[in-house]
Parts: sequence; structure tokens; C-alpha cells
Amino acid sequence: MCDKEIKQIRLLLSRRSVEVAKLLADIHWVAGTLQGHCSAGTMIFLETERLLFRTHEARDETDFVRMQTDSEVRRYMGGQGWPLEKAQHRFRTQYLDRPKRIYGLWATILKEDDRYIGSCGLRAGGKRGEAHLGYILAKPYWGRGLASEAAKAFINLAFTKLRLSRLLADVEQGHVVSQHILKRFGFKYGGREEIPQSGRVIFWYELTRAAWRL
Repeated sequence: MCDKEIKQIRLLLSRRSVEVAKLLADIHWVAGTLQGHCSAGTMIFLETERLLFRTHEARDETDFVRMQTDSEVRRYMGGQGWPLEKAQHRFRTQYLDRPKRIYGLWATILKEDDRYIGSCGLRAGGKRGEAHLGYILAKPYWGRGLASEAAKAFINLAFTKLRLSRLLADVEQGHVVSQHILKRFGFKYGGREEIPQSGRVIFWYELTRAAWRL
């Protein structure tokens, strides 16, 4: 590798560090302006007109459990609601006080009620420059455009702040609403996978930064 290539790599890494630093600065700024919506020590990550995305707090557990034990909510996420004990255990071991960093499912708060209504976020992909988009909302908040608002916020974050090259998302067969949301934002069908044990069919979609810009 020549000196010129080494310098280019260092410059690229330097730029990426600056971008991450700017993102963290934005997070701290939002946290400073919205303290009324969270407990001490909570990280407020992102905000839209109606929604706030922050780390999960202990007070979210009741609404989280109610959502995850609802079979209609989980109809296209395995087919049945979680048992009560599983939902409580998952919340306390995998969601409480998380995410800690950029990637993960953030508690999604409806600002007008200051209430937990679901979670949304990005999961790091298997390749550099890509991530997976995911979201889940409690049934009382369906049909109000909130899933689209949440998805749009994280799509914008992925391509503007994080400078990712590709976003992926998967949808279980039959989940027409989620398919519509993804297509609305430009996601293209990429393939399907059948899970032998359950017979579930998963469609996966992708959106590149180049296509998003169009």
C-alpha cells in the first residue's frame, strides 16, 4: 500500500470520526432541551414532530409488556404474543436502560401523552455501511402515521448522519401495512426466506443511499 493510499484511508477515518462526533453532539443537545420527557440519566436520541426516541426506562415496562403480549401486535413477528414472564424478562434484561449507543431499538414516546408506544431503531448490518431498520408499535397507535414518521426519522439518520450506503428491512408475508411503508420510502424487494420449522415466509427489502436521494 502506497503513502497516498494510506493518507486517503486516514482522511476517510478522520471524516467518519467527525460525523460520529457531530451526531453525539446532536444527541446531547436534544437531551438538554427535552429533559421534561425523561428521567435523570436517560439518553434522548432523536425527535420528530410527534415522537421522541430515548433509552428505555423502568416506567415503560407495563406498556412494553402489554404490547409484547398482544397477539395482534406480534401476529407478523412470530405469530403469537409472548407469555407474561418472557415479556418481563426480556424488558429487564435486554431493553431497560438501553440502547447505550447508536444501534438498537429505542423507546418510542408519543410526546403529547409522554407515553411509551413502541420501539424503533437500527441494527448494525453484517457488512460495513449497512444496517437493518426495525420498528414495533402498540395497537392503540396504529393507523395514525406514527410508524411512517418513526421509519422516516431513522432512514434520514442512516443516510445523512451515519452516511450508510444501504438499509435493509424484513417483513413477514401478509404484513401489507409494513410493506406499504417500506415501498413508500423507496425500499425495493430483495428476496424471500422460508423458515422450515414454522412455515413463516419473510420478505426482505433494501434501500440504497443513491436511490433514497432520487
